[in-house]
Amino acid sequence: MLNALMTFFKYSFAEKGNQSIYYLKRIPYLGDLIKDNIYKNTEGKYIYGIIGLIQKILFKFIGKMLFVFLFIYAPAFLINKFLFECNINNASLQFFIIFCCVFGSIFNTAVFSDRKENYKFIKVLRMDPKKYYTLMIMMKILGDFIFFIPAMLIFKIPSPLKLLVILSSLRLIGEYINLILFSKFNFIIVKNSVVVGLSYIIVPILGYAPAILGFIFDFKPLVENLIVLIAFIILAGLSSMGIMHFKRYKDIACIMLLKSEIKSVEEVREDSEFDSVKLKKVNKKLLDTKRFKSKEGYEYLNSIFFFRHNKLVKRSIEIKCIVITVVFIGITIFSKMFTEENTDELFEGVKGMLPVFVFIMYFLSSTERITKAMFYNCDLALLRYGFYKRKEDILLNFKSRIKKILFYNSIHTALLVVEFSLFIFIIGKGSYFIEVVPVLISIVSLSCFFSIYSVFMYYILQPYTKDLEVKSPVFSLVNFIMYAACSGCSKIKTAPQYFTAGIIAITVLFIPISFIIIYKYAPKTFRLK
Repeated sequence: MLNALMTFFKYSFAEKGNQSIYYLKRIPYLGDLIKDNIYKNTEGKYIYGIIGLIQKILFKFIGKMLFVFLFIYAPAFLINKFLFECNINNASLQFFIIFCCVFGSIFNTAVFSDRKENYKFIKVLRMDPKKYYTLMIMMKILGDFIFFIPAMLIFKIPSPLKLLVILSSLRLIGEYINLILFSKFNFIIVKNSVVVGLSYIIVPILGYAPAILGFIFDFKPLVENLIVLIAFIILAGLSSMGIMHFKRYKDIACIMLLKSEIKSVEEVREDSEFDSVKLKKVNKKLLDTKRFKSKEGYEYLNSIFFFRHNKLVKRSIEIKCIVITVVFIGITIFSKMFTEENTDELFEGVKGMLPVFVFIMYFLSSTERITKAMFYNCDLALLRYGFYKRKEDILLNFKSRIKKILFYNSIHTALLVVEFSLFIFIIGKGSYFIEVVPVLISIVSLSCFFSIYSVFMYYILQPYTKDLEVKSPVFSLVNFIMYAACSGCSKIKTAPQYFTAGIIAITVLFIPISFIIIYKYAPKTFRLK
């Protein structure tokens, strides 16, 4: 086990080192200071590997923090604020036990995960499957224990250390249950599409419905009970013995890595990227361009592009519209449980949701799949020609594409505005509708801003390689900063009219600024990588 652990860390450090060097070399000016011979320097690579490891650990902590906030603390807070008074800590503890301890232990398994490292260590480095999988179980359980600690302390989940001991015990038990199901029935829970699909519906219902209906229990005495704690530790010990004596790890490796026998994990991932953006069928109807004979130049080019990729764009819009409508129906049903006094509080809460809509519109206005399709099916070929990278041509093409994307994003934005307005009348606050107009204006402005922003980022940084991989660290960093900024907007406390004025001002200023930056810098940055 010790040798397996050392092999794992040596390989991980070397890989992280190479990745860190590659990304740092892509950063303007800083990359010029890093020489290519650093790849041959093993000690140097380990230093960069440590940098990569620190980054990975940091993101793990952030990930757990976001998970606990969004799925554990926030629902408890909302129930206490809008539905009925309850103990937020008790509700948070209940949600944590249901989602993390119970369902997480069954569905979030280390052995049956699709980590690309599985292929590298078992198939390439020929590590013994038993040693590798048991090592992954140990590291996952230890990682969950460590990475959950700050989130649980910040959001005041009761008895954090004892709860994490129970979580670790249940994770071991969950791994063993998955192994038993595979051994006895050749059944893999996380690979069964029906079970996984139903879990997305059933798990949230079982997790949140009892609390919404008023059934919030105090699990703290149970968690702190020494007998219960010892019982879980004993069961975990028995499960770990079963895990160590399990004999079919090679069978698991053969089944889980079967696809990788034909293609590497990277090739499989690349194929899935291509499948998401390439045209499935090109029939005569798609080839008929007579309907666009009145257009010319880049308007003609982009009209054909969006016409031929109508299914891709339409599917994305349909999914967003369905999500918006489902949430609208759910919140409407939920609001019917409110008394008149609570409805007043709900209306005030809705008016105060404006900063939250920044985060929502950031995701709803995302055009990642469209920009990938633009690159793979259009720009990848045309960027080989000089005329396509001229300042004037880039700006004309940029404006043309923005108009198309603004049109498509306006569909689900309009639906959101309509359903938001309907909700105000449904809860009996139609006479105060004027008070939520700033929210509606902000939604439209945010849709415009993020639609332009996503295309702007594509042109100014062009992050994709021919394999549709994102190889630009600056692109990833800027998007992370934007994500953090949108998330941080929820903390802003100001009058809706001032917030709306700020959003409109930023949007209006961003449009000409984006045009100037694209005209000046895109000819150098909008290129093949």
